[in-house]
Amino acid sequence: MTRPENLLDKYLDESPDAKELRIWMPGSSTGEEAYSVAIIVNELLNDRQQVMDIKIFATDIDEHALKIARRGIYSQASMTEVSDSYIKDYFTITDNEFEVKKTLRQNIVFSYHNLLSDPPFKDLDLIVCRNLLIYFNLDAQKWMILAPVIQT
Repeated sequence: MTRPENLLDKYLDESPDAKELRIWMPGSSTGEEAYSVAIIVNELLNDRQQVMDIKIFATDIDEHALKIARRGIYSQASMTEVSDSYIKDYFTITDNEFEVKKTLRQNIVFSYHNLLSDPPFKDLDLIVCRNLLIYFNLDAQKWMILAPVIQT
């Protein structure tokens, strides 16, 4: 499986003059993966000294999960895999809670979206749906993969 940072690195190599990066993350749940991708994008752009507008559309059908994602506050236990340097750069720590800094949160829009009934997002540079497709039967998987092609 290709890792998002490898795809993004290649995309940035091939698009040095791009002004905007649009990413859709269906099935975003409580937002950890969306924030991780935003961190990766920021790090890649910083390494390249490249400026680009970042817009991540993180969607889910679970309103409760979206509420958690929008707050961007996580427990210490959920941060065990996050490096100290990322915590220092992208989080504010208060009472053992880790809050995503506004500079990162402002790049992400968390919204309700039903993949099986709502139209897919268009004009995207990357779709990240890690582990999402396993929750759907084969017909639903085919529809989600082919719908953007059919509707364009």
